[in-house]
Parts: sequence; structure tokens; C-alpha cells
Amino acid sequence: MSPMKASSDRWRVDDGEEAWLTPEGPGAAIIESRGALPLRPRAAARGHHRPAFPGACVVLGGERFEVTEEAQLDQGFRYRLDPWPADSVFRDVFEYGPILVRAAQREREQASFARGAAWYSWLLLPFLGLLPEAPQTRACNRFDLDPAMATLAGALLEGSLAIAALGVVDRFDPGLTFSAIGPLALTLMFPALTRGLASVAWGDVAGSSILGALFGLFRSSPQRFDPMVLPLTREAFWARLTLGDRQELRSDGALIVRSVLPHLTWDAGPRAVAPRVKSGDDYWKIAPLLPSLQNGRLSFAYELRPEPQSEAEDRAPAKPPDPRQYQDEVVTRVADQWRDVITAAPWLVVLLPRPAQERAYRALGGPTATRRAVIATAVAELALASWFLTGHGIFNALSGAVLVLDALQRLWHAASGAYAPSVFGFAIADYLPPERVEYSAHRDAERRALRQVR
Repeated sequence: MSPMKASSDRWRVDDGEEAWLTPEGPGAAIIESRGALPLRPRAAARGHHRPAFPGACVVLGGERFEVTEEAQLDQGFRYRLDPWPADSVFRDVFEYGPILVRAAQREREQASFARGAAWYSWLLLPFLGLLPEAPQTRACNRFDLDPAMATLAGALLEGSLAIAALGVVDRFDPGLTFSAIGPLALTLMFPALTRGLASVAWGDVAGSSILGALFGLFRSSPQRFDPMVLPLTREAFWARLTLGDRQELRSDGALIVRSVLPHLTWDAGPRAVAPRVKSGDDYWKIAPLLPSLQNGRLSFAYELRPEPQSEAEDRAPAKPPDPRQYQDEVVTRVADQWRDVITAAPWLVVLLPRPAQERAYRALGGPTATRRAVIATAVAELALASWFLTGHGIFNALSGAVLVLDALQRLWHAASGAYAPSVFGFAIADYLPPERVEYSAHRDAERRALRQVR
């Protein structure tokens, strides 16, 4: 990547990718590019009910300009810029340079690749949908496919294979009854059914549990887990919530905040008033900046400026927000959702994997608060196991044995003062609101941002 060549009034990134000041008019500056850039021009007012909407803000040489016009050329696009109006709130802020231009070039290359692969990429959906979440998301991004659609196609393929397997069993032993073959059918069909329904209802992305287990079993060396590397998986989301923002206070009083997690409530979106965050007695106005992608890590940036105060000029400088202020807001929302679930169904929460229970009971007493529900669900497992064991067939026997072993290990963990998850809890944990709502919202925000910088 060649550095940007700049003079006092001209900035050149590549052939056909440059910007320059135009004091002779008609605007204050011009940007030309070989393809479209993510620069939205000003929208004119359309009566009193449709006021003018400012264009994107572009930084050239430290000065802010507004994109007022976009024109398509024979080869590329031209953008006219005017000085930024002081009475307008800026929403999209782009600094002209290699980051902006290279991101647009990568997006064009990706779109070209996706168009070339469009005739066959849809054939890959069922097979990509069997992969674990992280590689499935990366592969779908590569082929410009919807990961949720891939999950649904993979679930349909997995369900079809399960039905075919049951047909083979019935062919070799036609005398099997449903009581004998039923547990096998549930074992094979339930994971595919839940993944398919979750992909339709919530856009959830998940791979085959069987294939995921094989990935972990035959992995030649342990993977190095870096929660900041794309994509945003469930484990990475909870890990990123423990990281604070990086803050840089500029000489002009603006605070630049960078994070590996998108701050959903800090994005102005279509709102007429810019969002703001409170810190002590002070308020800071927020303007989202262009995210950047480097070495597989997507970084989100925000510019915060203190709101003018009516007090005397010798007032103390505004107090910056805490580096973990947004993350703590998300953790609080998740904790409130867990309280609702525990109030409605405490027996369900004690079945979940240990990390989910730790998040649920962190502020509610820890493992001690789960003991009564663990004993009740373990007794229910033993009762169900006795019903299976009174039946006939190898599958009933195996199901009963698994239930007995699961109940006994959970009772042992509860007696030891630890969380007591069930081996069946993983099948439902990802679909409960506390584990799904915040993660899905941030995952979707990352996907939208990735389209901006690819």
C-alpha cells in the first residue's frame, strides 16, 4: 500500500484517486475516484416536513467539508465539497486518505469476486451451514452469502441426512418400534430443528454440533483465541465486553474513542439530534467515525465533544466518560434480562453451560443460589431415566444411562459448591434472550460496518 502523496492543497492516494482544494469554485474542494465512495451528498429540503439533510463530513488537511454533490463520470465518480456548515450535526465523518480509498477498492474487488462466483456460490450454502459459527461466517463473507441462510440450508441438509439414516436403520431391522427408534430420531433431528428455527426467527448462525465436536477432536493444535479478530462470535462478544475503550484527548478538546465493539447507542443513525453520553455532571456529543480494518481486526471510532456550558469560563474541563461506560451499560441490560428469565424459569437456567450460569447468577449469589433448582432438575432427570430404562431397545437403554450419569454429576457439583450444568444445556443456551439479544445486535452491527471497510 503506497502512502498518500499530499501537498498543501492536493491529496493523491492512487491513479484516479485524489482530492484537491478548488478556491476558484464552484465548490471548496473536489474528490475524484475510479469507483463509488461511501460519501452521501446533501439532500435538499422538500417542504416543511422534509428538511435538508446534511451530507457526509470529509476531513481534508484537518478541515471539515460537506459532500454537496455526487456526479458519475465516464470512468468513476466526482464529489463536490463545501465548508462544513456550523449549524449542522455531522453523522458520517470520513478522513480522506488511504484507509478510505483502500476500503472502497477492497469492496469493489469483493463485489467483483462475488459476482463472478454468484453462479455457483449458492450451491455451497448447505455445506457452509454445517461449519462452526466462526469459519461459517468468514466463508459467507467471502462469497457475499447470508450466514443465517447458510445455517438454515445446513440444518435442512443435516435433517435430511438424519431421515436417511433412520431409513437405513429401519431397512436392516424393520421390526423396530417407535419406542426403540424414537430416542435416536430425537438425537439426530433436534439439533438440526433448533438451528433451522433459530436462523429463521432471529437470524442466528450456528453449525452442526456433530461437526463442531469433530473439529475440536481432530484439531492438530489448539487455536489461539484472540477476541478482537473477526468475526464476532459469541465467545468473542463476551470477551470483548471485558475490554475498555481506548481514549485520546486532542488539543482541540475532542475526545477520540476507539473500541473493538460497536457502540450501538452511540450511533446517530437517522435521528435529528446527535446522541450524547453523560459523565458526572457533563454531557458529551457523539459523532461516529469511519471504522477501520487492520490485520483482521475491526476498530470502531467515535468523536466526543463536550456540550457548551452556561457557567463561567473558569469552569473545570469536562470529565471524560469511563473507558468501560458502554460495556457496563450492555452488562447491565444482560443482567436485567437474566433476572426476568430466572424469575420465570430458574430450573431452566441451572441446565445451561457454566459461562452462561456465571453471567446469570453473578449478582444473585453465585452457585449457592442455584442449589435448590439443581436438586429438583436432577431428581426429574432420574425419574425420566427410570422411564427410559423400563422400555426396550438399545437406544432407550443409552438414553436412560446418559440421564442417570448427568443427574449424578450435577448433584456432585452442587454438593461441591460449584455450578452444575447439564450436558443438554448447550442445546438451548444460545436461544435465550440474555445470550442472544445483545450478541445478535452487535454481530449485525459488525457485519454492516464490515461492508463499509471491505
